[in-house]
Amino acid sequence: MKEFIIAMQFLTRLNIFKNQEVTEETFGRSLSYFPLVGFIIGGIMLLVAYLSAFCFNPYTTAVFIVITEILVTGGLHLDGYMDTCDGIFSGRPRDRILEIMKDSRVGSMGVAALFVMLFLKIAFFTELPLREYWSIILLMPFVGRWAMVYVVTCYPYARPQGLGGIFHKQGNKKLFFIVSLYSLVIILLLLPYKLWIALLLTILSSRVVAKKISKILQGHTGDTYGAVCETTEIFFLFWCIVVYKLLIV
Repeated sequence: MKEFIIAMQFLTRLNIFKNQEVTEETFGRSLSYFPLVGFIIGGIMLLVAYLSAFCFNPYTTAVFIVITEILVTGGLHLDGYMDTCDGIFSGRPRDRILEIMKDSRVGSMGVAALFVMLFLKIAFFTELPLREYWSIILLMPFVGRWAMVYVVTCYPYARPQGLGGIFHKQGNKKLFFIVSLYSLVIILLLLPYKLWIALLLTILSSRVVAKKISKILQGHTGDTYGAVCETTEIFFLFWCIVVYKLLIV
């Protein structure tokens, strides 16, 4: 329970216990609860979507959903996503890429990537099939944070030290298996079986991105963990829409 609260306070702005005592070990072990925190984020987004639908059109509702995710998470993963895009697309050597990613200033590529990400999310939310609308929104942050567990436990850490390294030290294949097992059960229970192929395509797409980043950086960092989370959310929305329209309708 303590690790779950730590995960909640790290991944969101929902501070349940402000004076929580945190050790490096318990902080790292909170990784196992990342998908469950994503589930709570998805629930809040779904509630906003439900209330907004009473008064606003699908586009405005989609904007509210995206804003809600940013407010709840504090833009934590978007920051890592922008830093990763600044570094990866700079075309520089590995060491220089890591320096660019560590720089607190955001470059033009990071800004452009942010706008692309937000526009895609808004567009995809307006395209979601009404019949599976609630399950896709609820599970999107869940799947994204499962992907974070995947990159933390299955790839080396690219820096000598850093916040993300704490999770990497505590993460292992056993933890990944346990998290993947309960995540799969939850997803298969909530996601209509016709969209299971979309889940598989999302996992494959996320793996391609994770491997590409790892090849460039010889591992992952805290920033790339956030980048993989964000891109996995986009892949999940994209493949759910494509599979539904091409194979179901």
